[in-house]
Amino acid sequence: MRACESVKPSNMYIRQFPRGLSAHLALMSECQLFSGLTQEECGALASFAASHTFEPGESLFIQGQQVTDVIVIESGSIKLSQRTPKGDTIILRMCARGDTPVIPLQGSQSRYTCAAYAVGRCSVMRWDAHFIQDAMTQFPEIRKNIDSLVSQKLQEMEERFWELLTMSGARRLALTIVRLSKTIGREMAEGTFIPITRDELARMSGMTMFTVSRYIAAWSDTGSILRGRKEALVVRDPSGLLTHCGDTCSTTKARNATFDGGTVNFEGAPVLLKDLNISRRPASTATEVTNKAAPEKTRQRVNDLLDDLIREKYFTQPRGIAAVRDQLADRAHHCPITALTNPLLGYVMKGKLRRMKESGKYVYSQRD
Repeated sequence: MRACESVKPSNMYIRQFPRGLSAHLALMSECQLFSGLTQEECGALASFAASHTFEPGESLFIQGQQVTDVIVIESGSIKLSQRTPKGDTIILRMCARGDTPVIPLQGSQSRYTCAAYAVGRCSVMRWDAHFIQDAMTQFPEIRKNIDSLVSQKLQEMEERFWELLTMSGARRLALTIVRLSKTIGREMAEGTFIPITRDELARMSGMTMFTVSRYIAAWSDTGSILRGRKEALVVRDPSGLLTHCGDTCSTTKARNATFDGGTVNFEGAPVLLKDLNISRRPASTATEVTNKAAPEKTRQRVNDLLDDLIREKYFTQPRGIAAVRDQLADRAHHCPITALTNPLLGYVMKGKLRRMKESGKYVYSQRD
């Protein structure tokens, strides 16, 4: 047996746990980072950990800071967010009990690629990053677990990439809610309570808050989601959301997709490429991936989407051209504002829309 007593921290500022060791051992047994270690080995590592509690909205670490700690969530949940070069904020994922928000990789100069904030009151166990790196030499299981965690994160990225390319906004949002119900959801008498706002859902699924609110309102009418909570969702039937989205392409199957002629085989189930709205051509010319299709096809695609918005009564309220562009982006079609001006004017000439000025900007609304 390995001599657990020989584990030494590289930074002695970490205080030891005088009590409650059993609770921390239970947490470590749920954490994939320490999978395969015996209770005695976990106890040796836990004795060099520190406990900390964060208040709602408090930051655990900031994007760009040097990595100093390895954190395991004990209670509550945190959100990982990232700032874009333009100053926008996107939410990468939510983490709950037993999760390791940042995977401890080798290198003393590594920096946080995102920021972490507490969602509600949150408690964590934390180790000095250098100590965990030193412990890898004595406990090779930790290194294996890190490799497994990295592999899972890459797989998750592939899944979300497939969702972006092959699924509608409604389907992507439903899958996001289903994932959240399994990670940070809390069972209640009314259903699964998910502490997340509409704005956070929009930032996670690549949509506008207006679109997210519209989908949630529609699902509330079906009974899948309860109305009336601004800072959270209460989901009665998470899996039932998927039945209201209209997509047939499964994210789970997409992980094992192989191309064969004009079809994509998802675990033996052939799906036509035209049904996925992507092309066999290289990514540099694929219509839905880069929006560099022939001008005529692009105009037809824009007109089809504008027809959909008119049928859905989207223009009942006056909409600016930027809002229309965001709506098309939510439907997997990205185009500059300049490419929308002529199509919108065409609908004005046809009498389907009216154009007027509000606060110095042109807006479009549906004719009665």
